[in-house]
Amino acid sequence: MQKQFLILLMIASLLSCSKKQNRDFVVLHGNVESPGSDSLGIQNGGWKTLSVIRLNKDNTFRDTLKVPDGFYFLKDGNKNWQLYLKPGFDLEIALHAEEYSKTAFSGIGAAENNYLVRKGALEDSLTKFEDYHYYGKLGEDEFLALSDSVYQVKINLFNKYAARFGNDFIFLEENTLKYRKLSQEAHYESARRMLVGNKEFNVSSGYYPNLFKGIDLSDSKLAGIPDYVHFVDSYIYNMTENQLSGNDSTDFFLMYLENAEKNITNVEVLKNLISAVGKERLTRTTELDKVYAKIKDLLGDSLQLKKFTARYQQLKKIERGAVSPSFQLDDINGKPVSLEDLRGQFVYIDVWSPYCLPCMAEIPYLNEFEKSFRNSNIRFVSICVGETKAGWEKLVKDKGLKGIQLIATNERIPFFREYMVQGIPRFILVDKEGKIIDSSAKRPSDPQLKVQLTKLLQNE
Repeated sequence: MQKQFLILLMIASLLSCSKKQNRDFVVLHGNVESPGSDSLGIQNGGWKTLSVIRLNKDNTFRDTLKVPDGFYFLKDGNKNWQLYLKPGFDLEIALHAEEYSKTAFSGIGAAENNYLVRKGALEDSLTKFEDYHYYGKLGEDEFLALSDSVYQVKINLFNKYAARFGNDFIFLEENTLKYRKLSQEAHYESARRMLVGNKEFNVSSGYYPNLFKGIDLSDSKLAGIPDYVHFVDSYIYNMTENQLSGNDSTDFFLMYLENAEKNITNVEVLKNLISAVGKERLTRTTELDKVYAKIKDLLGDSLQLKKFTARYQQLKKIERGAVSPSFQLDDINGKPVSLEDLRGQFVYIDVWSPYCLPCMAEIPYLNEFEKSFRNSNIRFVSICVGETKAGWEKLVKDKGLKGIQLIATNERIPFFREYMVQGIPRFILVDKEGKIIDSSAKRPSDPQLKVQLTKLLQNE
């Protein structure tokens, strides 16, 4: 009888283990030391919040999630940790909000997530070398050697713990490391052009053909890896740039979308690509209605489309011919200047910061424009953000900045909000009646800007 009881107990135990292994959800529980808020957020790779976990009074928490296998982010206030989650995981987390590297995992799925903490700490130490402000200043051979070295350091860490990982994680992480490296190499040319001020700089003839050789633009297994999606973006961007070759008669982003549709056969990859890069580029298109219609066609009725629709509706308010949002800001003499004060003249506006290298790279070109068009009916207005008034005044004096110099100590003014200024430098061109000519105008370093301004003055 006792033997039968033991057999039944073993069977029950095996069935219980089987159920645990086959469950289709993730269990997260643990505690937070010195939390930055009263809750934790779980977000996907697109930073969409999937769950909000409320902390108990003793800073413990417990939650279950139904999510597919992949990478996620755990957020506490303004801090975040990368997670790898898979149905069946039961993770206990000792979260250290003050010291990232002290966070520890135990339970099912601990090996992969403890590795991600170590990887995060390693990447923090490599931040300088992966910053385009640093590597964009290097020569091509020197940059490629650096890229190989950084990748090798990361792959060494991965290999040290790989025997403890599941096959699904190994596949995702190997490709994450691979495409992070390739994405930065794809970005190198534009980074160097920007940082050395040479718009004509080109990588060697075999660089891009070798970089993109054999790329699969439609790998559904990689669709959820952001670095893979960005590498696909680099390929489509490079293709579009080569096709246009300085031709301004066709809108870049419209052709980009057409190329993406033709060359990417996997719907998930295509949608993730558009979601990753589309909103920022929608802001810069000259064919807003056509581009939005194309995005709507490609995304279908989805959550991503709702975000694009909201952006599209905002952009319609600042399209060509609409009355420009206004501002009233102090100039270098402390005198308030508004856009209305400049009526009767064309106005070219530069939103910039001294801490933005691309912004600073445009200043010599902008000074040349101010000098060339000084006696014309156009005013050049520079709005500085992210600097103290004293620091700005010193910079204007030391750099000998010309034109109308203004400072916005509050970066949340309606002018920035209505123009959706999220990245700088940002250039805006307004006509003599205060109506928008271009809400995302050409940069001073673009030779076509001089052509455009000359035509405006000839036709007034």
